[in-house]
Amino acid sequence: MKTISAVIFTLLFVLAPAGVIFAEEQPPGGVTFTTPKRSVSVTEAAIAASMDGVTPVGSADKFKADGGKVYCYTKVEGGRAGDLVKHVWYHGDKQVLEVSLDVKGPSHRTYSNKTIYPGMTGKWRVDVVTADGAVIKTVGFTAE
Repeated sequence: MKTISAVIFTLLFVLAPAGVIFAEEQPPGGVTFTTPKRSVSVTEAAIAASMDGVTPVGSADKFKADGGKVYCYTKVEGGRAGDLVKHVWYHGDKQVLEVSLDVKGPSHRTYSNKTIYPGMTGKWRVDVVTADGAVIKTVGFTAE
C-alpha cells in the first residue's frame, strides 16, 4: 500500500504543472483564492439636453432651469453583465438623486436624467460611482 501511494505521489509531483498545490500541501486553514480586480472606467461622459437612443444630443455645460430634463450619459468600459454603476446627482453639495444602472457587458452606454425646475439654479454635478462606492467620473454643469 505504501508503495502504491509513493508511486502515485511521485507521478503527481512529476507530472503536475508548477505551482499546483495539492490538498496535502495546503497550510492550516486552507488556501484563499482571489479573483483579480477588474478596472471599470468611464471613457465617455456628457451632460445633454436629450438622448437619441443612447447617444447624447445637445451636450453642454449650461442649461435652463425651466422644468426640462437634463441627461447624464456615460460609456462604461471593463464591466460585465450584472455589474452596476450609479449616477449620483448633486445640486451644490446636496445629493438630490441616485440612479442605479445595469451594466450589460464590457463596453456599455447608459444614461439617467433629472428634471431641473425653476429655482434649481446653480452648480450641479453627477458622480459616476461603482457598486463598491468608488467615484470613477464626475461631470458638472450649471443651471441658469
